[in-house]
Amino acid sequence: MKIDQLILTRENTPFSFEHPFMPASMWNDRKYSYFYARVYDGVVTTHRRYEQRAYSDVIELGPEVLLAGQPIPPPPPPPANEAPSVNAGPDQSVTLPGAANLDGAVSDDGLPNPPGAVTTTWSKVSGPGTVIFANASAVDTTAIFSADGTYVLRLTATDGALSSSDDVAITVGSGVGGSPISFDRLHLFADKSDTFKIMGSGFSLTEDLIFRLKSGGIEKFSKTIRPKDAFTIELSVSPSDLASAPIGFYDAELQKVSGGPVIVHPEGKQILLTKLGDLWKRGASDLDEQKRDGKIDTDDVSRMLTQWNTADPEADINPGPSGISAGKVDIFDANKLMANWTL
Repeated sequence: MKIDQLILTRENTPFSFEHPFMPASMWNDRKYSYFYARVYDGVVTTHRRYEQRAYSDVIELGPEVLLAGQPIPPPPPPPANEAPSVNAGPDQSVTLPGAANLDGAVSDDGLPNPPGAVTTTWSKVSGPGTVIFANASAVDTTAIFSADGTYVLRLTATDGALSSSDDVAITVGSGVGGSPISFDRLHLFADKSDTFKIMGSGFSLTEDLIFRLKSGGIEKFSKTIRPKDAFTIELSVSPSDLASAPIGFYDAELQKVSGGPVIVHPEGKQILLTKLGDLWKRGASDLDEQKRDGKIDTDDVSRMLTQWNTADPEADINPGPSGISAGKVDIFDANKLMANWTL
């Protein structure tokens, strides 16, 4: 051990020199506080402080800060890593088809380094439907829901070693009555069991709806249904369901059984109730959304003949006496068309 030694320390990190002045080559342009200590056989004999403020500053000796005879204090331990602090934001309520604005907050001590950064993730903990996050990795994002009910969402943050999380509850109300509806087609056959699809948004999976067909404001058909999901209703109808409704065009509407606003098609499109064999109206094209006119006549015969012996599902209307379709337009389909002839 050197008998007479100079120790300079910056931020409790020791630097040892044999000369009482720090070489100018080790200065820099930042301000530091240094401790000047003379040590005899490992024990402090003199301890003073000076500050270096700039590259060419004169060393300023400060007062003694340690008494002679004290041992050199050990450097403090490195700071311990702490888990990130996470706040998922306040609980909230939204109404379908609206989205929840998630306002999270995350802070961290920057340890460990590397990586010196925090990664965040939103996830669904519980809830009756599907949750889609606009950006699941962003602290502030939006979430949309496939069904009404109560959801718990979780914001998790990790610094590469430690993780923490916080939950937020989102109450999602049914939005039926606030969004328009559309249909997978604009016709129903009165002599065929079929499934008719109604599309919209915000349908509740726990609340029944009633579908009505009206003519001149008078209800001709109604049926209570439960949505398949938040966006789709599948209405199964049979000839017995439609027995009291005459052939023709109808206004369609949807409403909660418990009451509330009536939802209609935003463009006022009507549903045609017709019979098998009504394939075509004069002047129609394959691009038309409504190609039928509610009657079976020579226009339908012409359409069937153009599709003859093909696998056209719209013209293949009769499976034949065996009850098993041949998968093509044939004489059995022509017979069905003629049986429903209206001219």
